[in-house]
Amino acid sequence: MASTVQTNLFAMISIQDLYEYRVVASRCEAGLELSLDDIEFLSERETTAMKPSAKQVFLGGNRIWDWVPVVELSYRNLVAAKCPWMEVGDIVDITFEDIEAQTSFLFKARVTEAEDSEGDLLVTFQLVGSPIRARHLIGMPALDTTVQPIFAS
Repeated sequence: MASTVQTNLFAMISIQDLYEYRVVASRCEAGLELSLDDIEFLSERETTAMKPSAKQVFLGGNRIWDWVPVVELSYRNLVAAKCPWMEVGDIVDITFEDIEAQTSFLFKARVTEAEDSEGDLLVTFQLVGSPIRARHLIGMPALDTTVQPIFAS
């Protein structure tokens, strides 16, 4: 995959940190003023090598309602495997569940690349806009407990 996200073992990216980054980055993308603290915050995050703490995410959208494993994660992109069929340009909702905190983090994302890899669809998503943090989501399908937990211990 040409535009896969680079990950490293140096730092763990938490979903809370990703949420805070996307809130500030979405203000920047919208052309709103940023304080020097905001600019420093973005610069620090974008230069940090990281690995994902999330093991799987929930994809929702038009005809999509599935848990999928996370392959790679950065502050701007997410790569997921075993995805249902999607086309470049599709917009989806990506939900990270923090079961212990009973909190859901909802992100909008655009499909930037979809590659069929030995029968599995490997999809790269670009995170867009400002995320939402919710205390509870009603009606979400149960987390597949046969897969590793959402957050690494």
